[in-house]
Amino acid sequence: MEMSRRTALVTGSAFATAALLPTAALAFPAWEAHNSMSSAEYQAKFDQMAAQGFRPVVVDGYNMNGQVGFAAIWVKIGGPGWVARHNLDGAAYQQAFDNFTAQGFRPRWISSYAGPNGPLYAAIFDKNGGPVWEARHGMTPADFQIRFDQLAAQGYRLTCVSVSSVAFSTLNVSGIWEKSGGGAWEAHSQMSSAEYQQKFDAMTAQGYRLSQVKGYNYLGAPHFAAIWTQGGGGGWEAHHNMTAGQFQTKFDQMVSSGFWLSDVTGYQMGNQTAFAGIWQQT
Repeated sequence: MEMSRRTALVTGSAFATAALLPTAALAFPAWEAHNSMSSAEYQAKFDQMAAQGFRPVVVDGYNMNGQVGFAAIWVKIGGPGWVARHNLDGAAYQQAFDNFTAQGFRPRWISSYAGPNGPLYAAIFDKNGGPVWEARHGMTPADFQIRFDQLAAQGYRLTCVSVSSVAFSTLNVSGIWEKSGGGAWEAHSQMSSAEYQQKFDAMTAQGYRLSQVKGYNYLGAPHFAAIWTQGGGGGWEAHHNMTAGQFQTKFDQMVSSGFWLSDVTGYQMGNQTAFAGIWQQT
């Protein structure tokens, strides 16, 4: 499954658990990020953050030796209503999707990951306005490529992509598209670590920046799906294949330098969980 349209810096290294609320002096919304959470821990943190006025902007489900884990980012901002769900199988997700969209919500984020009996989904919906959109889930790579090409030809751009594998061999692809303008963009999936690094370097050299990365284990090795966009913005940095400890170290370094974590994904690499993240200047 290859997707195309056009980033910045990725290096192999290695992830843990982290949380941060920037000071008010930064004039940037308070935010908090956590990873390496079990389903129960994620639900408890979700409830706690919602009670404090935070809303999720990223949630990533992943599988490590048969156990589901979560990484997520919350931001304390106002705005229209929102809802989020996780650990839904395909049928339950479709039902939630139908119910929420009928109430005027639109999907902003989707993450697919391997559950004990097949693919599971986590998603974020909100009532913010925006351009015409389309969302699909549970596609084969071939079906996804067909729809990707059709929508690109109609002026849609991919805003969120998720790939997961069942038993590390059967790929499941989901995406959200919006019919909006903006700079050039490019997306690719089914990239090995080496292919991802090569594409990252090429895109960065062309002035593109990484806007999303999704890691997953395919055929026993880390693979990646990613979206790059061309345009302005502050400084940014991205790293992948980090262990929990390496991610924590990088997280602390970036935060102390005035960056916030804008995207995070977990995936199995060998006998441990690895992480990839994108940081942007606040």
